[in-house]
Amino acid sequence: MASQVGKSIEDAAEKVGYHAERIGQSVERAANHAAANAGETAETVKQYAADGFDRFEVAVRRNPLASAAIAASVGFVLAAIARR
Repeated sequence: MASQVGKSIEDAAEKVGYHAERIGQSVERAANHAAANAGETAETVKQYAADGFDRFEVAVRRNPLASAAIAASVGFVLAAIARR
C-alpha cells in the first residue's frame, strides 16, 4: 500500500513537472512575442511623432505670424491660469 502511494505521488509529481515545463515554454513564447510587438510599436510611434513634427514645422514656416499669435495666446492663457 505504501508503495502504491509513493508511486501515485511520483506520477503526480511527473505530471506537475511536465505541465509546469509546458506552461513555462508558453509564457516564454508569449513574452518573446510581446517584446517583438513592443519594439515594432515603439518604432511606429517614433515614426508618427517625427512625421507630425515635420508637418508642424512646415506649417509654422508657411504661417509665421499666425504661429506667433497662437503661441502668444497659449502663453497668455497659461499665465492667467498660473496666477490663480
